[in-house]
Amino acid sequence: MRFQYALISSLTILSVFCAQNQIYRPISDRHRICLATFGKRLDNEFLKGYWYKIYHFPESPNPPPSNKTIEIEFRRPTEEELSVYKNYFNLTGMPYSFDEDMVLYRETYSRLFTGLLFGNREAKIFLQQPGTFYTSPEVYDIKVFRYINENYILFERCFTWGVNKWLMSKSRVPSEEEVQQVINNHSELKALKRKKKCECK
Repeated sequence: MRFQYALISSLTILSVFCAQNQIYRPISDRHRICLATFGKRLDNEFLKGYWYKIYHFPESPNPPPSNKTIEIEFRRPTEEELSVYKNYFNLTGMPYSFDEDMVLYRETYSRLFTGLLFGNREAKIFLQQPGTFYTSPEVYDIKVFRYINENYILFERCFTWGVNKWLMSKSRVPSEEEVQQVINNHSELKALKRKKKCECK
C-alpha cells in the first residue's frame, strides 16, 4: 500500500512538472510578448555543437546544490528524425512551420528535454521529442537563447521569463576569471545574484 501511494504521488508530481513546462494553443499574451521581445536574430548554425550550463540564476533563494554539468547538444536533425516530428505534430494553425530553419536540442542526461527548435531568432518554438512523457501534438514550449559573445549565451524559457536564467558556455570548465568578466560586463547578469554553480571537472 505504501509503495502504491508513493508511486501515485511521484507520478502526480511528475505530471504537474511536465504540465508546467509546456504550453498549449492558443498562445498566451505572455508568450506573444516574449516572442516579440526576443526577436533579434540568432542563427541555429551558431548554436551547433555542445554547450554547457555553468551558472544558474534562479527564482528560488535556496536551490539544491548541483554536482553535474548539464551538457546540451545542438545538431541538425536527420531526415528520418524530421519525419517523426512532421508525422506527430501535424496540426494546422500552430505558431511554427516545418519550412523554418530547425535544429535538434538534446540535454544529454534526460530524454525529457530533447526536442526540435524552430527559427533563427532568440525566441525559438520547442517541440518535445514524440514518445516522451506528456507530449501531445498540441503541446510546445518557447526557449530563449540570447547572444553574449562567441563563447557564451544566456538561456531562459518564456514560461519562467525574468526569474530563471542559465549562463551557458562552449567550454565545459571555463576559467573563473573569464566567467566573472562575462558577468560583470553584462548589466542584467551583474544585477542578479548567482545561486548555483556547477563544480564539475
